[in-house]
Amino acid sequence: PEVKKYLYQTHFISKLEHKNFIKKLKYNTKKSYFCVILDNQIIGNINFYIRENEIDFGFYANPFSKILGIGRILEQIGIYYAFKIINVPILSLEVFSNNTQVINLHRKFGFSIVQEFFIKKQKILKMSLKQSDCKALLS
Repeated sequence: PEVKKYLYQTHFISKLEHKNFIKKLKYNTKKSYFCVILDNQIIGNINFYIRENEIDFGFYANPFSKILGIGRILEQIGIYYAFKIINVPILSLEVFSNNTQVINLHRKFGFSIVQEFFIKKQKILKMSLKQSDCKALLS
């Protein structure tokens, strides 16, 4: 419930709806979802939506995990995957403007706000990171 306030979809997702969503991913070459496991525990998932010159990135940290620094871990994996595996010049993401903890995390990794807009009366920040600006992270 605490996490839902930072998601676009806030309705209850049934098992059938979730199963159908996962089935559709099999045939979608532009979207990728990864389950991230550390010490035999699911710590979250990472997702990517591939566009022409950039990738949209998002992650969801397991709110029940006791492992510290999950957001940092997921962020590092996302940056590495986008720039080293996919090799896109820009990694972008969207975050609710009142989610200051996550905004600060993204800023620590070099993301900057490039756009502001509203969805359902909620202010959204688009943040981006250029591959050329994070060479130290990738070496």
